[in-house]
Amino acid sequence: MDSRSQVFVQDKTPISKDSSKLAIAAVERQTGLPKDTLRMWERRYGFPQPERDEHDERLYPADQVEKLRLLKRLVDQGMRPGKLIEASIEALSEMLQARQEQSVDCPAAASRCNSIIELLRLHRSEDLRRTLQQTLLKQGLQAFVVDTLAPLNALVGNAWLRGEIQVPEEHLYTEQVQNLLRSAINAQGGGQRPRVLLTTFPDELHVLGLLMAEALLVSEGASCRSAPRCRSPTSTAPPALAALTSSRCRFPPPFRGDRRPMV
Repeated sequence: MDSRSQVFVQDKTPISKDSSKLAIAAVERQTGLPKDTLRMWERRYGFPQPERDEHDERLYPADQVEKLRLLKRLVDQGMRPGKLIEASIEALSEMLQARQEQSVDCPAAASRCNSIIELLRLHRSEDLRRTLQQTLLKQGLQAFVVDTLAPLNALVGNAWLRGEIQVPEEHLYTEQVQNLLRSAINAQGGGQRPRVLLTTFPDELHVLGLLMAEALLVSEGASCRSAPRCRSPTSTAPPALAALTSSRCRFPPPFRGDRRPMV
């Protein structure tokens, strides 16, 4: 059984008599694309093209799921789905590889990131924690975020896309990095000016980008307050700046209030 089949088995979602086809809920979990996006792309672009079971429910073949995973990764990097839909899986993989190589253009950084991913594959959590900690101490917080975490995030995401790591390894990575960043941010102590509010869209599940932004701002003496998934942030001391992060390419809701959006 190949790695892709193992993912389908681990999902434990009843899909059809043909286990190579996934229901829409499973595709959402496998790719990170919401059901509404899958339906909208189907109507607008003619892809994906799911089959239908005896209950008229959508069933997605494995090759379409693989292509959706690649599309999701490229769209997250700012590319437009309409420009990508017609491309083959091979072409999408080459685009992703090229962008990955651009994101890690320093041989030393590439070697460092690949070593960390290898620890992740081997589930060596303590070695992973120690390596990340040592890299942070050597580089300092700002350089660690910009030169190591930013390209490393892309490499981890691409390794997941290729089936080289699974969801548990990705979660292990996120947990280790978040714990390390929180400790480093607390050690900075925080400054006084400017006051910055950091938040995400209400349905955002990932907050790693928020922590990375906070680490950079705190290093410059800013006073930050994080409010993930905040719908209507309020404070007795309004922030001078408001920063919004998202793990998906999307259009933000209309800005309301008397302050101009800065980010």
